Amino acid sequence: MALAEHLGDAAATGTAHVDLGSALIHLGDVEGAHHHAEQGRSRLDGGSIHGIAARVLLASTSAYLGWVPRSRAMADEAIARAEATGIPYFMAFASTFSAGAAQHLRDVERTRVLAAEALRVSSQGGFAEHRVKASMDLGWCDVEEGRANEGRALILAGFRDFTASGERTSTTHWLSLLAGAHLACGDVASADDVLETAFRFVEETGERLYEPELHRLKGECLFTSATSRNRTDRAAECLERAIAIAAERKTVVVELRAATSLLRFRGKAVRDRVDRLLERFEAENDCADARIARALLR
Repeated sequence: MALAEHLGDAAATGTAHVDLGSALIHLGDVEGAHHHAEQGRSRLDGGSIHGIAARVLLASTSAYLGWVPRSRAMADEAIARAEATGIPYFMAFASTFSAGAAQHLRDVERTRVLAAEALRVSSQGGFAEHRVKASMDLGWCDVEEGRANEGRALILAGFRDFTASGERTSTTHWLSLLAGAHLACGDVASADDVLETAFRFVEETGERLYEPELHRLKGECLFTSATSRNRTDRAAECLERAIAIAAERKTVVVELRAATSLLRFRGKAVRDRVDRLLERFEAENDCADARIARALLR
């Protein structure tokens, strides 16, 4: 980046910003990633893969930071720029990562539409990496819509293909979806096994973006199978850790999700905390997690 700036090469500088932002988000620095994605977008018009990547990165960071309209706008912009190029790979790339941003916001309908389009374009073009990711997102949609066994099967098959490909980036994300699917099927033991694998991956690689979600799911597992006060205390500790990490990183949607999980099990003791978090979700930033939390508070 320093060399590109010294040479006055805007495109190279923008590309470096996007690459740096892409690394930072996986390390858990969402604000830093957002800054570099903005810098990349300002220098790249969207006709290149890095220009599109800047916009889908902004869709993801905005989702984590609770800026719902901004997330959707950046995803729409990425898809429009990709379609304008007429390059199938760019279209598959934009649809796949835009589906991921929608999935983070628990927008099942939007995730399904985008993932289905990614699957279609990827299947036609032979882009296996995006086909596999789109299939796992569609599996998550099935789980959310009450078809837990079917969704789990899709995620599990997709994760096997993902692992076989040798790709490792976002492993903890796909493992969190698989753990959630196991929980939805009532298979706490399998969810626990998946989470242990995910925690080892975090320590091995430093991929910490999904760390709070892993702690939240671990807490859900412990509460679901609790047979003693000690176990429920451990569950609460996991959820508190998820909340604390998310709060430190200012990933408000993740923080609310973890606090809502704690609300389910600890009730009145957590109501005020969830109420305060919901104040940060004004009408324009309404999302599924906010609606779930409000429903539990009634």
